[in-house]
Amino acid sequence: MAAKCVLCGTELVEGNVDHVYGKNTDEGMRHLSTHHRVAERLEKFLALDTIKEKLCSGAGMDDKLVLCYFCHEEMLHNPILLPGVETTLAKAFASKDRAERLMVFAETIRMGAEAYKEQAEA
Repeated sequence: MAAKCVLCGTELVEGNVDHVYGKNTDEGMRHLSTHHRVAERLEKFLALDTIKEKLCSGAGMDDKLVLCYFCHEEMLHNPILLPGVETTLAKAFASKDRAERLMVFAETIRMGAEAYKEQAEA
């Protein structure tokens, strides 16, 4: 059974035989990619154990998400910030250090996903 993107459910293309990863083609956008829930590079300035505990009691935080190229690169790495979102985030980020800003942003995404789910199910 072929792997599927955990976000959009598309069947993933594995291997980069024809060097299609990231190309603007159906196959290039469906290419299998993985994403750490918490980027390893953040260890340089975060106490990751504390962050993992606060975010979700550490459950699954070391997992890698299996995604298609589009969801990984275009959605997670390059989110669209609608007008006004930056003002809301700026207020939430005020007087926070980098670790606290990451926590606020993660919580904002969680809250938004939950609100979207409630609205979609109504």
